[in-house]
Amino acid sequence: MPELKEEELVVCRVKQINPHSVLVDILDYGREGMIHISELASGWVRDIRQHVREGELVVAKVIKLDEIPMLSLKRVKREEKRTKLREYELEKRAKKLLEVILEKSGKTELQSEIERRLKDSFGSVAEAFRVAKRREELIEKEIGKELAELMKIEADELFKRKEVVFKAELVMSSLAPNGIEIIKQVLEKAKSSGLEVSYISAPRYLVKYSSRDPKRGEKSFLKKLEEVKKFASTLDCELEVKLKGGD
Repeated sequence: MPELKEEELVVCRVKQINPHSVLVDILDYGREGMIHISELASGWVRDIRQHVREGELVVAKVIKLDEIPMLSLKRVKREEKRTKLREYELEKRAKKLLEVILEKSGKTELQSEIERRLKDSFGSVAEAFRVAKRREELIEKEIGKELAELMKIEADELFKRKEVVFKAELVMSSLAPNGIEIIKQVLEKAKSSGLEVSYISAPRYLVKYSSRDPKRGEKSFLKKLEEVKKFASTLDCELEVKLKGGD
């Protein structure tokens, strides 16, 4: 397993939510980590479950190395989070593609060893595929001609542009006599704006927006959220928007 370092950004899966902390599995490191309630978000956190859910993927910063490393969510910038999650998903796909290549070659037993060699030489399996497109001979030195050729052939599939899904949580409330109807109108506005809406638990809703262009997609997503928020304000509805990591 690689060595964990302070200030490093890591992808984690929420394992257990406690009254004043969150226990996570630090993926790719085989270790648990702890996020204190004070490191979840800026400002006062009344309910941890309003910020994370068990099973959710999060990006955290290592702030202290201990028997159980201490992590922080609030110290991770939005763009850092998005970039880290993309890198994580790309590496996961790269490992799966390498597994397919090894199955074709009848060398599945070499998966762990080849992953180690590629990471040692190129930093990640995904980066090794990128190198294979331009400098196949460098990959050949590490894993042989046959596998290097297959990696070069499959590299285009790995880096094919995929849809990015932007997410946000909407928390709504209205003290008006027809508050339920008002919330329904706001949700309809979100849907008509091109957002996919799903129910989490009252008064929380999840909205999604997909795009093949990350930068333009994010800009469009934020614009749509702002339009929904303005619409809600005209109907005596309080609306809080909590941005989530993109897929």
